[in-house]
Amino acid sequence: MLTDNFETDRLDKQVWEIIGRGNLSLNNGILLVEDCYVTTTASEWSDYSFQFRGRTPAHEDQVQIWAGFRHFNRDFRYVAALRGGNNNHLYLARYGAEGFDRFLDIEPLDFKPVTGKWYDLKIVVAGPTIAVYLGDEEEPRLLAEDPEAPFRNGGVSLGGSYLATEFTHVKVAPVEKNCLNGVHRAQKLPIVSDKEAKRQKQRELFKPFVIDNISDDRSEFSLNGNWLFLPDNKRETDGSSALEDDTAWHVMDVPNLWGPARAWLEGETFQNGKFNKGMNDTFHQLEKDRCDSYTFNWGETESAWYRNTLVLPDGIDRKQLVLHFEGVSYISEVYINGIKLHENRGMFGPFDVDISRNVKPGRNIIAVHVNRVANSPSVGSGDLANDTIDANYAAAWDIIEHGSKGKVLQQLDEMELPRGFLQGTPGGIWKPVTLIISEKVKIEETFFNPSMDSAHIDVWYKNSGDTDRTATLNYTIIEKSNGTVLCDGTIEEVKLKAGERRKVSFSTPEVSAKLWAPGEPNLYNLKLVVTTSEGVDTLTETVGFRTVATEGNRVIFNGKPLWIRGANHMPAHIRPNDENLAKKFMKLALEHNVIATRTHGAPFSKNWMKAADESGVMVSYEGTWPWLMLRGNDVPPEEATSIWLDDMERLFKANRNHPSIFLWTVNNEMKFLIYAAGKVLKAKGALLNRAMKTVRNLDPSRPVVADSAYFRKVAYYIPRLSLIMNKIDDGDIDDPHIYSSWYENSFYHLVNGEFSKMYAMKNRPLISQEAGTGYPRADDGLPTRVYLFYHQTPQTWVGKDAYEHSDPKYFQERHAMLTKGTIETIRRVDHTKISGVMPFAFETWFYHQHDYKKVTPMETAKKIRMTFQPILASMDLQILHYYAGGEIKSKLALLNDDKDHPVLEEPVVNCEVRYNGKILSKKVVAFDNIPYYNKAEKDFGLTIPENLPSPRIDVELRLIVESAGKPLSENSYKITLADKSWALPDKKSPRKYVTLKIEKEVQKLLDFLGFEYRTISKIGHDNIKEETLLIGNRTRLKSKQINQLKKTAAAGGNIIMLNSGKSVLNVFPDLVTHYNKAFHEIVNMNIKESPVFADLDPLDISWFPYKPYKKKKAGYLDAYVPESTGLEQTVHKLIYKVKVPHVAIGRYTVNRFDPDVSVLAEALLPHGYLSDPQQYKDIGGSVLFDIKLGKGSFRVSSIRFDAVDLDPIAAKLMGNVLKI
Repeated sequence: MLTDNFETDRLDKQVWEIIGRGNLSLNNGILLVEDCYVTTTASEWSDYSFQFRGRTPAHEDQVQIWAGFRHFNRDFRYVAALRGGNNNHLYLARYGAEGFDRFLDIEPLDFKPVTGKWYDLKIVVAGPTIAVYLGDEEEPRLLAEDPEAPFRNGGVSLGGSYLATEFTHVKVAPVEKNCLNGVHRAQKLPIVSDKEAKRQKQRELFKPFVIDNISDDRSEFSLNGNWLFLPDNKRETDGSSALEDDTAWHVMDVPNLWGPARAWLEGETFQNGKFNKGMNDTFHQLEKDRCDSYTFNWGETESAWYRNTLVLPDGIDRKQLVLHFEGVSYISEVYINGIKLHENRGMFGPFDVDISRNVKPGRNIIAVHVNRVANSPSVGSGDLANDTIDANYAAAWDIIEHGSKGKVLQQLDEMELPRGFLQGTPGGIWKPVTLIISEKVKIEETFFNPSMDSAHIDVWYKNSGDTDRTATLNYTIIEKSNGTVLCDGTIEEVKLKAGERRKVSFSTPEVSAKLWAPGEPNLYNLKLVVTTSEGVDTLTETVGFRTVATEGNRVIFNGKPLWIRGANHMPAHIRPNDENLAKKFMKLALEHNVIATRTHGAPFSKNWMKAADESGVMVSYEGTWPWLMLRGNDVPPEEATSIWLDDMERLFKANRNHPSIFLWTVNNEMKFLIYAAGKVLKAKGALLNRAMKTVRNLDPSRPVVADSAYFRKVAYYIPRLSLIMNKIDDGDIDDPHIYSSWYENSFYHLVNGEFSKMYAMKNRPLISQEAGTGYPRADDGLPTRVYLFYHQTPQTWVGKDAYEHSDPKYFQERHAMLTKGTIETIRRVDHTKISGVMPFAFETWFYHQHDYKKVTPMETAKKIRMTFQPILASMDLQILHYYAGGEIKSKLALLNDDKDHPVLEEPVVNCEVRYNGKILSKKVVAFDNIPYYNKAEKDFGLTIPENLPSPRIDVELRLIVESAGKPLSENSYKITLADKSWALPDKKSPRKYVTLKIEKEVQKLLDFLGFEYRTISKIGHDNIKEETLLIGNRTRLKSKQINQLKKTAAAGGNIIMLNSGKSVLNVFPDLVTHYNKAFHEIVNMNIKESPVFADLDPLDISWFPYKPYKKKKAGYLDAYVPESTGLEQTVHKLIYKVKVPHVAIGRYTVNRFDPDVSVLAEALLPHGYLSDPQQYKDIGGSVLFDIKLGKGSFRVSSIRFDAVDLDPIAAKLMGNVLKI
């Protein structure tokens, strides 16, 4: 079929076609492509093998070798890749326009590809089966079936990566359709070939815990480390017995899960559990490798025994011994010397086991039996949980109402236990274990409830001995940093009866404490000492003085309002025990001006809470059962809710002394009001009240969010909810979740206060703890894979530059801009009406977020650092592209959220347009004094120079705030400046145009662009072969006129239809099947190398300036909001108005398989979760396309052309569009 060793220095254009606008060269038998690819012109090939040799040149930083097969056309093709760098895998996917994408396979490599080295690859495609071979291996590393593909034939392609790639020795040969029958995928060799030998060695090295001496005071011993481990595997084993022979047991590390830590996007799956969602492939593989390195089969382990030997000294009988488990998943039983002492259900709540009466001097056996599932192995298959999360995760985009209801409800019924973000029913002693040895009279717990100058303290202590004892209880509060005593005293002296547990409450005197605050982690040690004649017991808790309250619509922190500049969430859910990572992320938060975070679906462990306390990062601490009440027809069973409430109570109690916790959040997105009515609604309200009562009884000092995603104003939108609103405790702070600039419209829809109008109430604080803007991959900064292939979300914002062969810089730039714009707009516009915002998801703004040694910020993190500066100058830039000599007009806002500036005195904002370090234009705007927690606004105008350094330049608009000559903050925006000479077409162009007299808007366009034209009264027999006919939205085409147009095109004429709406369907009923009115803010290039996009960058075609329409335009949509989403649809209709910059006013569904159709540009409405990727047709389509007809063609455009006088990009684009 084809053999090409590129022996000549010119590409054979009879064989190859170039796709893309990148670079290509041929030298010495080597084809080099960069940011483009070549494909064979033959499209009829179907079943064949495709072999080639490829390498990435040594000057590149990583290997990215991409190739394609069954290349039907640029819109429908298969790709395969050998990827190095942080990817390090083989990759296989089907690319298909308008929802026909499908991810097919991925396999981590067992080596690291290096640049400069040649790699041989072979792809065999036969029928629906695809195999990818590496080198001369006999078995394929990738093997996939794709029976649903809408195409079965096409040529081969080389290249596609944004990095340079070299190819040679290309060979394509036919194969039989059944040649892959019986072929099996290569099996990856296990990490340890002889696991039994490894087990024996580990067992020989295993040592018991030995305690040689007993302190007079309380001692705590970590039992973390190696434990003996034996999976049940349906065998009868009494692992608790001292007589059990454990020489054949395995060794397991504690704390850890015995299966991979699969949580949120790092662990959830898609395509029926076949693939992880692809946010962090590296971590996903690390976890699998960790578990594969165990000497037992973790995948078959439903339950197991843990066992350790504890050697205790003489005299231990005089002491109190307690085992403290921070967390065991899921059902556990604790035995000492064969006696069962405790049973626990739940994976998050800590628990204590008193082993004092069951141990003896010398050797003691600790045994813990752990079952990762509640009832039966079938519940623990793993995939059900993942699909449930996928179905229910996004707040506004549940797919329960879209045909999957029965399936999802069944899955929820099978998963009746709270597991937070963790997936696949994980099992193990996954949090630290501690042995506490104390006197019989022991302080068990304390609650430190501070004010700014004193504290109220509750203490519980107990006499576990057999005799009455006189006890003296003292306290000391010591400054942790220097050991200075703040206050101390005797609390009481009492006689404790044997077995008596006593609570005592007291208040400290007034003190001059240093307050704990964001970035100012002033900590104290509360030291409680109880003394008896037999000894001493000391409990030390790290505490801080600070207060949290609400007042009106404000959060009051340490007596002053505090606007919460937070971010949700950190990778504690995948690395709960990584102290270094916890410290790193707290440091990163403060470095990026993030003062608060949320334990989203995964409560912080002690390590993470300690890091927050010591760093000065505020924490919203959340419960463990997200989506608890999502079901509309019932409530979870009592057994499950009791486990949840007990888990939550123990968690909140264990953590309530942490000064960093400023807010309790009951759960994530329970939706307790949304999908319910009648008795079910009342039952859900009752369950919420139980939870709220539990939290308030534990801690009356902090505000509570009843449900993260709930806001009280919801009752205004859904009248039936008013029936229970006065019967429930709906918390103290509203917390609506928004996904502006991701699932929802861009931030331009929020510039007039729409966010607060939608959600805020006058006298109630509001903090959106989940303002989601999308999720970059930790490996490479491209969008997370499931959203790319299944939900098609990132394609709205960057089109095909979202795909994994693309340069990450495009998604990085757009995502950073959208996130900054969303959060900055909310802060600027609604500063006085809400209390704060937490963009989501913080951890996804960093490369290698699982590794404290490698974690580095992406562009989005850098933009948030700018947006969250305490003092911020901010603009509402409705126009991003300006003509030279024009003027930047906006409102300039200056916010003071800096507690170090009670009054921002006479600030000035230096506004500068900079290019390559040089100031092109500058203006100084002076403000009056601005008190703390206030903002000021001024009208702003800045003239752009007439003469630019280059015809088109991308510049920075910088806003530098100064006070008393001292710079305080700097904000910036990217804008484009261009001369009219660049934006407008060459006046020497020989092209001439014809349009109808009725098309006044088209004539204005031609006048502005400087094209010559004539007008005609009607479409008839005029000879327009040498001219281009322009038809706008005024012309109503009848069948006779349509026939005439087609004859004109067939004879070599060109017709351009501009914003002609449904008229196009009448012209090409077989090729163009639908037209949808829609305002698209962004249009994405599909054929970048087309002359239509000459001199334009991929992200240019976005947000053309808004112009008011003379008449109201009915029937337009600006986002995809399914009607069945109820509340969201109501809110959409009430608030969202089309008064924002946009590019296109409609889109078409065209037959992209037809060889005469070329889609130049496409657009996709913002949208949430899709239950089927082919729902694309409801939300996206073509906005600029050509149709060949005989010797001529039609060009159809729904791109606005009324903005050409305001926007040089719009003018450049339209000038190009008319050059057909």
